[in-house]
This record gives sequence, C-alpha cells and structure tokens, in this order.
Amino acid sequence: MAKRSTGPVGGNPPTHLIVFRERSDQNVSVLSSALKVGMARATRGRSACAVLKEKHGVSPKVFERMGVAAASLSEDDIKGLKGNDAVEEIVKNEIRTIPPDIIASDEGEDESPVIDMDPMTAYLQGIRDAADLALRFRARETGEAEEAVNESEGTGSGPSIASLKLAWHLRLIGVSKYPDLTGDGIGLAVLDTGINLNHPDFQGRVVEGQSAVSFIPGESVQDGNGHGTHCAGLAAGPQDPQRGRRYGVAFDASLLVGKVLNDQGSGYDSQILDGMDWAAENGAKIISMSLGSKRGANVAASVAYERLASALMQQGILIVGAAGNSSRRPGYISPVENPAACRSILAVAAVDRRKRVASFSCGKVDSIGEVDVSAPGVNVRSAWMGRGYKTISGTSMATPLVAGVAALLAQKNPGATAQDLWNTLQNTAQSIGGVNDFGAGLVRAPR
Repeated sequence: MAKRSTGPVGGNPPTHLIVFRERSDQNVSVLSSALKVGMARATRGRSACAVLKEKHGVSPKVFERMGVAAASLSEDDIKGLKGNDAVEEIVKNEIRTIPPDIIASDEGEDESPVIDMDPMTAYLQGIRDAADLALRFRARETGEAEEAVNESEGTGSGPSIASLKLAWHLRLIGVSKYPDLTGDGIGLAVLDTGINLNHPDFQGRVVEGQSAVSFIPGESVQDGNGHGTHCAGLAAGPQDPQRGRRYGVAFDASLLVGKVLNDQGSGYDSQILDGMDWAAENGAKIISMSLGSKRGANVAASVAYERLASALMQQGILIVGAAGNSSRRPGYISPVENPAACRSILAVAAVDRRKRVASFSCGKVDSIGEVDVSAPGVNVRSAWMGRGYKTISGTSMATPLVAGVAALLAQKNPGATAQDLWNTLQNTAQSIGGVNDFGAGLVRAPR
C-alpha cells in the first residue's frame, strides 16, 4: 500500500496563494508594495519566478508565467491585497495528496489476452506475429540478416524480443509493438513523490538536480514512497524493462521528475506550483499530476489551479490530472476532485481490462467537475522501490498513461497546441459508456 499522509510536509510553507487577474511582470511590484519588501538578492530562481525578501518567515515567490504568487500573509496584508485591482482572489495554501485508497496487490499480473478486435482480425494478427517472431529467430540462427539479429538479441539499436511483449494496459489503449512514435524529443513531466534513481529501468533517464528536482524541504528527489516511480514508469518507462513486459508508453520522451509530494504522499499547493513552473521552464509539453483532494458536490474547482493551468495551456503545455479514487460504486459516486475538476486540466478516470469503470473512480456528479477521458487503472504494473515492480490501482495509474499518449501525439504533430492535444485525445477516444463515468472514452495511442 502506498504511504499517504495529510500531516506536515516539512519546511515553513507560505500561508496563502495570490491569484492575479492577469499574467504580468507588474505582479511582482504589486506584491512587493503590498508586503513592503523588496527583491531578494537572488531575484530569480527561474526566468519567470521572482523571489522577494523574507516576510513572516517566508520568502514570497511570484510565478509570472502563471499569474500566481505564494506568500505568508497577515490579516492586514490580505486586506491590502484584496483592495488592489490586480488581485483576483486570495486562497489558502492547501495540502494535496496521493488519491486515497490506492489498492496495492502482488507484483504479478494477469496476462490473459486483451481482445479489442473481431475474432478473425485477432486470429490473422496472431499468425502474423508468430511468423514475424519465427523469422527473427531464423535470422539469428543463420546470420542472414544482421539487423534482425541485433533486434532479437538486443545487441543493436533495435528492440529485444522481450521488449515486444506489452503489458495489458498498453495493449488496451492500442500501443504498438513496433512503434514509429516513441515520444522522442517531447518534454514529459511527472509531478509526484519523486523517482527511484536506483531502479535499473531509469538508469541514465534523469539527472538529480537537473531533470529530477525536489521541491520538498529536507527530502531529495529519491522516491521513498513508490507512487512517483510507478507513475513515471507508466508515462515513460523503458521499451525493454529489466524484467517482464513493457509497461511504459512514451519510452523516448524527455522525462522530467518533480518531487512535489513528500515520502508520505503529501505536498502543499505552493510546492506543486513550484514544480509546475520548473517543468514549464525546462521544456515540458505535458505535465502529469496524480494528486489532489476531495471536493464536495457543487463545491467550486480550485481558482488557483484553474488560473495556472489555463495560463500554461496558452503557452502550449497540457496538464493531465487524476479524477480521484473516492467513489464506492455502485452505491456512491464521488465528484471529480481538485485540481482535476478545473476546466483547464484534463481529468482522467480509471477503467479495468474489460473497459468497465473502476469502482473507486470519481465521476461527473455536478456541473463543475467533468471526466474528460479514461485509461486503464486497475491492477496496473510498473516500476517500484528497490529494483522491483508492483501492480496497483487508481486513477493515479490512468493519468500518466494518458500523459504518455499525449507525448506520442505531440511527436506526431509537432505544431500541435495544448488544446489540439486535448481535442485529439478526446476525438480519437473509444466510446465505452456514459460521459459521466468515462468522458469521451478510452484513450487510444496514435499509430
């Protein structure tokens, strides 16, 4: 069971987020004047992130590309800022967590075939695959085709035979055994509990302090939970894992990992915000976030996340979020959680191998939180702690799979905007049921 906590997450976090009406470099001056503090000596940790001098024990940050700031505010500070026309809203800096009740199971995986085609097509494809495999082994034995030998033995640039085996969740969404699309050149960020830097499947994929950064005070990017590693693996795990079937979608994507949740699975909005800004600064085209908090029916979506997600979408960055795991179907369907309930975050529901909605998957129960698409999220295998793997369930698993498919689409369509990617994910999804549970349907990988 992945560890989860709503307790303290370290450091001295800001008390509030300030949402500005517009993205503007003038927002730095607005906050500086209101708090009566100047710029810190290290004014910019990133090109569009300004740091002010410490007040109330915290150095305020202004994320200019997203039109949001994080600061500790007194009652007088709040009154002063609310009177400024540049400020839209001030909200508390809340804690978000791994979606509750992640269902853990043994490492094993049910690998019975997933049939997503008529029986004759399945039969013919089976013959084709068997013939192809036989020819590869024949080439290896006779030396007739060096390229085929390299592929079958994994000694050249081609994939090994083991890599041609796909986990059920990849087959269900149409990922190809022989892909032309791999996510190559696409920045794909996973913001979660970090990554297991020591796992053999991620050797050479990320560099701590560069493409893998922690935003949790006192904790390195090394994943002490497992959840972040699992999600990173589903989004961009290797074509040829150390053990077992291929489980990751965009294996050639430029993987970015931000640790925004601590080893107990909790993080403040300000830390998540920092991670999103860092990902945008470092070239992310897609950001995957399997985190959130419960939202009651007809309770508004987070205004802060809506502002920053819409701002990033305008800059070509798609945010993919987990719908949440709080339902107890069929008796109770919980609303899509925050921040996935925001209209500018693509909300992902979970389905099982038979394309049935997962019992825990949140759904549309009001006019606020929509389900946008669905993906496999029940008994899904990926990398974990140590050198191992684990099979777990949750909309957390469905979300990075969708993010990986988005990376394939971005590679296929280099000029696509974030809205283009969103539209294509929905337009190409396979309808498998009502929109309240599945959104547009099951995502499909491009060919």
